[in-house]
Amino acid sequence: TAGAFSVWELVALPGWERDLYIHHAVDECFYVVDGPFDIGLDDPDRIVRASSGDLVYVPRGVARSLRNSVSRAGRLLIVQTPGRAARRARAPASSSAATGRTPPAGRGTAGT
Repeated sequence: TAGAFSVWELVALPGWERDLYIHHAVDECFYVVDGPFDIGLDDPDRIVRASSGDLVYVPRGVARSLRNSVSRAGRLLIVQTPGRAARRARAPASSSAATGRTPPAGRGTAGT
């Protein structure tokens, strides 16, 4: 994509969550492959329940959080534009589980 966008698959175990965070330089889309997921927008009290097949767009500068609040694993495709694959690919694989961040370059599992 020459850096135009990056796509990751996130497999989130039951109870997994990513606290409120913000991207100042990228837009992010969350496509729910197997859900639902709770996606917080701007503050912890504004939650969107996204089900399988839903797409949630979050522009740069808007805070967001993610949570799998059901009793089974869920799957998201995360699309960022512009892409950041080169920087993420350099991160050690163990860092994604430790930080709760999306696994680098392709596929991984996020757990608690």
